[in-house]
Amino acid sequence: MGRKYLYFLALQGRDPNWCKRPFFARYDEKATWLTDLVPAIGEKEFFYENKLKEILKTQS
Repeated sequence: MGRKYLYFLALQGRDPNWCKRPFFARYDEKATWLTDLVPAIGEKEFFYENKLKEILKTQS
């Protein structure tokens, strides 16, 4: 397709169900952290984002 993608596989996470679940992001040479990336292949957000927001909200 002429685009570069990054493949991720979580080794650990705030939710154990996230472990070993692959996900893709569009390659961005300026990105320095996961939060700088955007999901690839038509996704609007990464699979873990809603649950992470919930977790962080309850911790604050």
